[in-house]
Amino acid sequence: MIDEQIVKDLELSTPATEAANKAKDNGQDPQFLVIGGKEYIYRGLTRKEWRKQVKKQNQQVVDAGEDVVKVSEIQEDAKEELVNLCVIYKKDKEFSPGAVETLAEAILVASGFGPPDTDPVAL
Repeated sequence: MIDEQIVKDLELSTPATEAANKAKDNGQDPQFLVIGGKEYIYRGLTRKEWRKQVKKQNQQVVDAGEDVVKVSEIQEDAKEELVNLCVIYKKDKEFSPGAVETLAEAILVASGFGPPDTDPVAL
């Protein structure tokens, strides 16, 4: 369960809190983000989900050949699939402008992509 002080400090709505608690009960590590005044709860990808996404996207890119417009559309579709897969809660049916881009990046960071949490240390 989410600590009541965190819920209070973040001003999480009851439905968002319930979605986060359900995710925690399922062994997931939910994250909270507000974009354009709208709250989102999301989780990171599993390795299996990542490999499935990469395999699908790679095949689509191969099939697209040198059609750069098609490749760009494939990349945008992949972001939307990622967000639809990992967003646990959103208040509205539609994503706010720019939310897909921001959430896709946040999901990748939550999945371990991006800079490490600490600087490397020589041992």
